[in-house]
Amino acid sequence: MASQSEAHETSGCHVMQAPFKQEVLTSTGPCIKLELPMCSFINRVQRLFFLNEAQNLSSSLIADLGVAKYPGYAVTRSRSVFTTRQDLLDYEQALQHAAELDNALEVMSSILAWKA
Repeated sequence: MASQSEAHETSGCHVMQAPFKQEVLTSTGPCIKLELPMCSFINRVQRLFFLNEAQNLSSSLIADLGVAKYPGYAVTRSRSVFTTRQDLLDYEQALQHAAELDNALEVMSSILAWKA
């Protein structure tokens, strides 16, 4: 039985991916792949910086470059959003549960929805 990589290469996918990969690398330059713990860390930093799940580093860069224009506003905070680390972890867990529930509802699975 052929391994997954052997089957992938013999199916012609490997050959077809090479030009696409080269085109992407030409456009982007060198890229790195982040491991899951680092992605989780970056997501947490974004969450704490923006305090908004809809905004992320990409949208901030687009605004900084002047590609998108947003009205100015003043930010005033009288206290921290998360008073303890546990509050942040509980919030992140709630976000995870909400995402699992949304996913279950999208695939119309009542079993998955009840587990979420």
